[in-house]
Amino acid sequence: MKGRNKEQKVVTQRILIIVVCSMVVFAAVACIMLIELCSFVGTFALVWNCGMLGGAVSLQQRLRNAESDEVDALSSSWPSLLMVPVIGGVFAFLLCILFMSEILDVSLFPKFMDQDCTANARDNLVAFIFKTGPVSTGDTAKLLFWSFVAGFSERFVPQIVRSVSKRALKEAGEGHGRDADGERKRPVAARTRPRRATPRYMLVSGRRKAAGTG
Repeated sequence: MKGRNKEQKVVTQRILIIVVCSMVVFAAVACIMLIELCSFVGTFALVWNCGMLGGAVSLQQRLRNAESDEVDALSSSWPSLLMVPVIGGVFAFLLCILFMSEILDVSLFPKFMDQDCTANARDNLVAFIFKTGPVSTGDTAKLLFWSFVAGFSERFVPQIVRSVSKRALKEAGEGHGRDADGERKRPVAARTRPRRATPRYMLVSGRRKAAGTG
């Protein structure tokens, strides 16, 4: 029992180090964004850090009910410990891209500024990196909140990805005569067999048998 408590203490200390480092980076990026050096790079850094913070908080809450083997692995290996926050950052970044693409058109989610596209791919990329960002302070707050949720709830972003994939398959299937699973739809006449008529001689014999038994 003492060994388990010692390992949990080591993991908690390491999580605290991760959180402090993330907060320092968060503050540094916020200062950079105030100077307006680049919008999207700063936004991406904030999103990534919020996702990592969410993953770290989730890991700390999960630590109490974790198995002894899991606690031992987390206390003896930095890569194993960093994996959860890093995955939280990846999920937060993916969620940010979904917000920017407007695939998720819900009032609870943030809106981003539209940039004028040109024929030059380089200009479009520069505009995307240096000029794209949330429309208002409220949208920025929404983005940071949902980024934290993406790291905190490990099933949140995968469920959204599955939902978007199913919707895309359904829309593509309707355009090409296929269902949501990608199977080709069969005509109604092919799926329902016509009812076969009973031969007349069978009906007559059936009536005679009924009359004879009566």
